[in-house]
Amino acid sequence: MKATSAILLSDMANIDYKTLFEDAPMAYLAVNNEGKINNVNQAALSLFGYRYKKELVGLNATDLYAIGKIRGAKAQHVFDQYADGKNKVRLETEMIKKDGSLFWGGIHVNAIKDTQGNLITRRVAIIDISDRKKSEEKYRKLFQHSNGLLCTHDMDGIVLTVNEACCNALEYTEKELIGTSIGDLLADNTRQAFGLYIKDILANHRSEGVMKMVSRTGKILYWKYSNVTHEEDGKMTVIGSAIDITELISREKELKQAKQMAEDSLRIKDIFLSNMSHEIRTPLNSMLGFADLLSDTSLNKVQSDYTSIIRESTERLIAIVNDILDFSKIESGHIEFQKAAIHPDELIDSVITMMSSKALMYGNKVTAKCDKNLPKVIYGDPVRLTQILINLLNNAIKFTDQGKIEVGAKTISKKKGKAILQFYVKDTGIGIPIEKLESIFDRFTQVESDHARRYEGVGLGLSIVSKLVDLQGGKIRVRSQVDKGSTFLVELPFDTEGEDSRSNKLQKGIELDHVDLAGRKILLVDDNRMNRKLVMAYLADTEAHVDLAINGKIAVAMMVKKQYDVVLMDMQMPEMDGYTATKVIRNELEDKVPIVAMTAHALAGEREKCLAVGMNEYISKPFKREQLMGVLGMLLNAKGTTKKRKTKKAASGYQHISLTELERNTLGNKEVMEELVTIFLEDAPRELQRLQNAVAEKDYDLLRQIGHSLKSSYEMLGAKAAFRLLREIEHWAADKEPIHRIADNTRLLLNLHPKVIRELDGVMGKDGK
Repeated sequence: MKATSAILLSDMANIDYKTLFEDAPMAYLAVNNEGKINNVNQAALSLFGYRYKKELVGLNATDLYAIGKIRGAKAQHVFDQYADGKNKVRLETEMIKKDGSLFWGGIHVNAIKDTQGNLITRRVAIIDISDRKKSEEKYRKLFQHSNGLLCTHDMDGIVLTVNEACCNALEYTEKELIGTSIGDLLADNTRQAFGLYIKDILANHRSEGVMKMVSRTGKILYWKYSNVTHEEDGKMTVIGSAIDITELISREKELKQAKQMAEDSLRIKDIFLSNMSHEIRTPLNSMLGFADLLSDTSLNKVQSDYTSIIRESTERLIAIVNDILDFSKIESGHIEFQKAAIHPDELIDSVITMMSSKALMYGNKVTAKCDKNLPKVIYGDPVRLTQILINLLNNAIKFTDQGKIEVGAKTISKKKGKAILQFYVKDTGIGIPIEKLESIFDRFTQVESDHARRYEGVGLGLSIVSKLVDLQGGKIRVRSQVDKGSTFLVELPFDTEGEDSRSNKLQKGIELDHVDLAGRKILLVDDNRMNRKLVMAYLADTEAHVDLAINGKIAVAMMVKKQYDVVLMDMQMPEMDGYTATKVIRNELEDKVPIVAMTAHALAGEREKCLAVGMNEYISKPFKREQLMGVLGMLLNAKGTTKKRKTKKAASGYQHISLTELERNTLGNKEVMEELVTIFLEDAPRELQRLQNAVAEKDYDLLRQIGHSLKSSYEMLGAKAAFRLLREIEHWAADKEPIHRIADNTRLLLNLHPKVIRELDGVMGKDGK
């Protein structure tokens, strides 16, 4: 019974196998040990184009391979694989149909064994892979003939395949490159990086970068690659693609070299201009100085005329050199703009004062006209604004004889802490032809006409103005009519609130005429004698006890020995400045005494800088007595009173000082005024000599320090022109501008100082008035 069941099961299995074999959609062959075909299924007949099994049964399996393709050694190798009875054999080859047509077959041979391991037959499965092979051939041709640099390599960097473009670029044959490590094709100084590339591709399955390759003849090539991994039949390889960027790298190097050459050229030009200006200016300054000295001696009319010609010619040469250097600096981009407080009406008055002598030479009357709605204070670069207006006014004076010139300003728009102001210079001079208006701001341009060539200059002044305006985000335009005059209009944006304006708003909000400071101990720290005297005068009637220190180092030493209620601290002092002294007081002495910063700096960020080091309040010089009292009253919680202070109407007739300023600063107290003037007369000559020495030694730090200190002294006297010159010296020294500029301002200051002294003598009654 059991035997019958086994036979039945075997028969059923055979029936199932035969059914599966016959009805399978894939082509199957049964091949015996000799390689003969025993059986085929219907799919195999269809694949090879036969109708009957008997047409194939009995043939060698290799007879189905394409004639001339793998007969012989390859056919024998396949047969041997059939004969040894191993489990599986896979291959791809071209096969032949009954009608002689060829197709690509994918062959899978599986050995069928009995329970004892004896080979019974071989089942050969065949599929048509012609479409895939066509696709592979298509991509093989694309790979080989692509202009891109293509290859494949294993995970150790050994080249598996490589296209023609790679071979041509590296000057090797395909045979030479296959089996070569990519690392061996890299430049010597980059071979170590190849290990990093392999690590990157293993970790991330992709890598991008630049490889520095070397051709057979030693040519250096830069290849930008983008490689990815690819897995097929369980084997991982890398598909590499690259583009040659050697020419791009070469151009970049050329651009860098060109840029370096341009920078070197600019640097050499700057050095040349600096040296040239020094070599020219040294004799020019001597000529001008001795001409000034000569003009103060007893000269006859002819000698006086000759001296005037020497002075005018020398000043003209200096102005030309200044223009060339200014333009060169602007062109090279070596220009920065400050942000400081500007009083527009005062600045215009100062510019007119500085140019008044030249205007008189041409017989011109210069007046100022400022809009009543003009902001009292704006924030921008006062030095550059002065330069713009001086250039425009100088231009107007040159081209106007016995005429009128008006310098003015008005507000174009104002909102949210910003304002656009229009400054203008209007003259009744020769005018500009309409066809020249477009080019008037070009460099080295002047109005070309028979009667205009007599005017000096190289045509850079207006170009400099135009560029300075443009760099500050402004606009410049001109209206002109021949023989009737010209009007130059400059629109510039400004802030209407700066650091010191916010502080001054606070101070103005608590301005007090008198504060109860009786018995309060105040330490006043300032290196400027006039500043100390002025603050002492402000505090004279308060019954406060005031101690003096001339620098931060002395102040700290005094505070170790004595407790103060408040410290008034100047910021710019020798040995130890106000910033450092405050840090020492806060961090080392651990003293929380209120400290008020007193500074002539009105730059943006100055107030924050003072507060950041531990100061309690900030007051910007020059300040009124009421402002100082307001700050002290607030910090000390002292009672105060407010009343309207009357100031005497100032006498007129002074060009170089402002009696109004002097009387306001001294509260109309003649005794205080005399003391301030006396201090100035004693200290100024020494400071001016120090200034000249610092110029000779090119000591920029000392120049900045003296400029900062001395400008305050002149400002107290209302000597605006001298104040502007010193402010420029301070700024230029801080920026390390060419020393000749500072030397020019120093010379102008030395010429102006005696005139200031004469007017001070007049105020003090020393000239017989």
